[in-house]
Amino acid sequence: MSWQDYIDQQLMCTLPSGGQLSHAAIVGTDGGVWAQSESFPAITEEEIAALVKGFDDPSQLAQNGLRIGGEKYMLVAGEPGEVLRGKQGSAGCTIKRTKTAMVVGIYGEGVPHGDCNIVVEGLADYLLDTGL
Repeated sequence: MSWQDYIDQQLMCTLPSGGQLSHAAIVGTDGGVWAQSESFPAITEEEIAALVKGFDDPSQLAQNGLRIGGEKYMLVAGEPGEVLRGKQGSAGCTIKRTKTAMVVGIYGEGVPHGDCNIVVEGLADYLLDTGL
């Protein structure tokens, strides 16, 4: 399965609520984008580096928010070293880290945050189980 197949077939699929993620990506912790949905915001190397650092020390993200493609999300929850969750009005994001990458899901209005958590964290857990 290609990285793009993970995006198209697992992250951008219909969620339990019947909705769909707005955007999804798999981003290497080294700064490269491995695969992304068609309209995923243009995430910068600086934003990726800040997310990677935020997994180890979320205090900066808690103070300044997290950014994806220039969009700011307020850090609302997370598990240090594992997952970050952000909110922006009724939209939000879930980012889960594997050994070498981050799985990013962004949802819009009408999609429950729990649905985003399930698909993003499920794929990341699968990748962790395969050693990635």
